[in-house]
Amino acid sequence: MRSLLVSWHGELILEHYFRSTHARSFADVKSVSKSVISALVGIAIDRKLLPGVDAPIGQYFPDLLSAVADARKKKITIADLLTMRSGLESTSRRNYGAWVRSPNWVPATRSRWPW
Repeated sequence: MRSLLVSWHGELILEHYFRSTHARSFADVKSVSKSVISALVGIAIDRKLLPGVDAPIGQYFPDLLSAVADARKKKITIADLLTMRSGLESTSRRNYGAWVRSPNWVPATRSRWPW
């Protein structure tokens, strides 16, 4: 942890930084994004913008499925993406550098279908 910020009713009431960091320091937060995305999906479901986590992702990425006959891809759900069990090859470890350097992370990630 590099910082601790506490907000109460929209007002910042505590702000503390650790290990020589400050308000303008950068931090690698890729693991945090999973929590943020999950919260946003929950909000979208609550607002009826998404039908639920069991919905297949094909309607949101039709180009991903149109050229592929593999039925496994058509069964991937929002829950599969949120729980990282989509079948995509990992973007971690040996694959991390190429993924991060790609100009657009979404197509780079979608290209990692192992089947």
